Amino acid sequence: MVDFDESQRRVLDAPPQARRIVVAGPGAGKTALSVALIGEIDATAGAAEDRQILFLSFSRAAVKAAFNAFGSIDGDYRATISAMTLDSLAWQLTETDPCTDAVVPVDFDRVVREATSQLERRYEGEFDGVIHVIVDEAQDLALARRALLCAVIDRLPEDAGVTIFGDPLQSIYEFLDGIANHTRKSAWDNLLDDLRARSITTILTLDGGYRARRRGPRKVAAVGSRLRRATADDQVDLLDDLVSDLTHFHLTEFAGKVQDWAGSTAVLVRTNAEVALVFDYLSRSGVRCRWRESGRNRPFVAPWVAQLWSALGGAPVSQENFRDFAESVDGVDRGWFRFLHHSAGSGKTIDWRAIARTCARAEDTSDPWFEDFGNAIQVLTIHQAKGLEFDNVAVVGARSILRPPADREPEAELLFVALSRARDKVVVINWEPPYTKHAAGSGRLYVPHPAHDIPAKIFVTPDDLRLDVQIGTAAGQAALAEHAHCTDLEFELLSSGGAEWPSYRCRVDEEVAGATTPQFGMLVARALRMQGQSGRWPSLGSVPLDGVESTWSQGVDVRFWLRPRPFGFSDVCRER
Repeated sequence: MVDFDESQRRVLDAPPQARRIVVAGPGAGKTALSVALIGEIDATAGAAEDRQILFLSFSRAAVKAAFNAFGSIDGDYRATISAMTLDSLAWQLTETDPCTDAVVPVDFDRVVREATSQLERRYEGEFDGVIHVIVDEAQDLALARRALLCAVIDRLPEDAGVTIFGDPLQSIYEFLDGIANHTRKSAWDNLLDDLRARSITTILTLDGGYRARRRGPRKVAAVGSRLRRATADDQVDLLDDLVSDLTHFHLTEFAGKVQDWAGSTAVLVRTNAEVALVFDYLSRSGVRCRWRESGRNRPFVAPWVAQLWSALGGAPVSQENFRDFAESVDGVDRGWFRFLHHSAGSGKTIDWRAIARTCARAEDTSDPWFEDFGNAIQVLTIHQAKGLEFDNVAVVGARSILRPPADREPEAELLFVALSRARDKVVVINWEPPYTKHAAGSGRLYVPHPAHDIPAKIFVTPDDLRLDVQIGTAAGQAALAEHAHCTDLEFELLSSGGAEWPSYRCRVDEEVAGATTPQFGMLVARALRMQGQSGRWPSLGSVPLDGVESTWSQGVDVRFWLRPRPFGFSDVCRER
C-alpha cells in the first residue's frame, strides 16, 4: 500500500468527473499516482462493459512505463484500460496502417491532423464510453497533437473526468503555431490557453520528490521548486550554481570509472552528432556502450536466434534440439523454448517462418529472443531520455547548454530534464567535441581535415552495411558471435581504379562479416568530391561495434544470420 502525501491525495480524493491540470516535476510520484487514480476511478465505473479509462502520452517511453505499472490490465480492472500515444490514437481513429517499412515515408503529422478533422466533422461515438482521460508528459504537445487532444476532450461525455499531467520546467520543445504569430511561446502555455477555453482551469501541484535517493539527485530535486518560480535569467543562475556543486569529470576520467558503477547508467548529450562522438570515444576506451536509435520501433533480435538457426541447419525447432543448443551456448536458457513455442509454435516443433513472423511483430520486447541492453552504458540525447530514469546519469557539456554560444539561447529546461533523470548519481562531463560538419547532399556527418574541408573521419552506421544477404562464411558468423561487444569492425577496400564508387568488405577478427552498400560508396564519393570520377579510393579505418543482431531473409526459404552494427567514425586514409 503506497502512502500518498497530501498533494497526491488532493488528486485522488477529487470526484472522478473532475477536470484538472496537475503539475508534476521529475520524481514526484506521478506513475504511482496514475495507477492509484485509475484504481479509484475504476471502482466507480459500475458493471457496464463499455466503460473505458484512456491513458494518453506524448512519448512511447511514458506509455511503456504505464504498461509496466498497470500490470495485468485485463484481469484487475472492471473498465477497459487503454494506454497509447496520441500518434497511436490517430492511427486507430483513421484506421491507417502504421507500417514503418513503407517505401514512401509516413507523414505522422498528417495522420494526426486527419484524426482531428474526423473527430470534429463526423464523430462516430468512439469516446462515448470513456469515463476518464489521463494525459502524461503534456508539456511538449505540438500544435497538431494538442489539437487532437482538444478534439478528444470536446467529444467526451459531460460527466467524464480529465487529468492532465505536465511540468513547464520540462518543456523542452517550442513551437510557432502560425505564420502570423511570430511570438515564440512554449507548448505548455499554448496548452493552458486551449484548456482554459474548455473551462479546465484547476491547477494542482505535486510536492513530493521520490526518484532521488542520494545526495546529487536530491540537490537537483530541491532546486526544482525554486526554478519554477524563477525568471529565465534566475533559472540560469540557479542551475549554474547547481552544476558547480556536482562532481565533474573529463571524458577520459569518466571512461576509467564508469564501468565500476552499479546499476543502469546513461550518458546524456544535446545532439545526435554528440551521441556519435561520445559513443565512439567511450567504445574505443573499452567501455561497453549502446546507443538509442531515433525513430526505431522494433527491438533488436538477439544473436542466439541466428546461432540456433545455424546449429540446426534451418531444421524446425523441437524441445530436444533447443535443449541441446541451450547447453552449448552461454546465456541461453532451455526454458525459453516454452515461450517461443507459445508465440510461434504449432504442434511439437516450431517452423522458422513462424519464428520470423514472431520476431517481426515484436509484441513483447521483454521476450528472450529480443536483445537486452543489460548494464551497458546508454548514450542518448536528452530529448530521447524524457520520461526515462536511470540509477546514474552523466550530462555532457552542461555549461554549453546553460551558457551557449551567441547563436543559441540558454536551454535551462533541457539541462534540468537531463540532471533530473538520475536516482543515485548525477555527474557532469566537461568535454569539447571535435568540429563536425554535414556533407552537402547526403547530410552525412564528418570531421573535416584541419587544412581543408575534405573528411578526415566519416560517420558510419548499421544502415551502411548490406542487409539483404549474409556476407561471409561460417567463420565470419562465429567471429561475430564471439565478439558481439567491445570490438571494432575493420574495412577492406575492394575496388579502386576505374570504379565509380568504393566498395568495402568488413571483417571481425580477420574474418569476413559484412560488406558496405552501393549507397554508402556513393556517399563517400560525394563527400570526397570525387563523384563521377574514377580514381584511387581511400581506405577506411575501423569503427566500433554497437553490437550484433539476428536478421533473416524475406524469400521463400527463411534463413537467419548475424549482422554487425557499426556505429562511430572511420578514419579516411587517402593515398597521395
